[in-house]
Amino acid sequence: MKVAAVIGHGLPSDRILFQPDWNSFVSANVTYPMGPGDIRADVTASYKGERVGSSLSPTVFPVLEAYTVVNANIAYAWDNYTVALFATNLFDARYYDSYLDQSLLAAFGFTGPLVHELGITGDRRRVGLRLSARF
Repeated sequence: MKVAAVIGHGLPSDRILFQPDWNSFVSANVTYPMGPGDIRADVTASYKGERVGSSLSPTVFPVLEAYTVVNANIAYAWDNYTVALFATNLFDARYYDSYLDQSLLAAFGFTGPLVHELGITGDRRRVGLRLSARF
């Protein structure tokens, strides 16, 4: 079924919604023996390229910017125990995970002066301590 048959017109882009032009990641880890256990450090950088947000406009389509998120973890493990310090989105990158423009919201009945666009932002930096025991 063609989009024009459903919404009355074609869309300005043939890209798949929310699918980036590029996805990539790089990860590194090191383990070092220390005392009765091991120290392990991990760093991962994830890149998500530009992607198209959701719209029913025949002329405009929103483009979400590319972004990179870095996650890190350092842990000490011995016997059946682990203590770790972790950070997700270490550099506090600000980005949109999803975006719906006014034309799409209006199609679902959300109209009025207070209805504009809906952007869902990605998770901000999170730092924490993790303790675990295996039985």
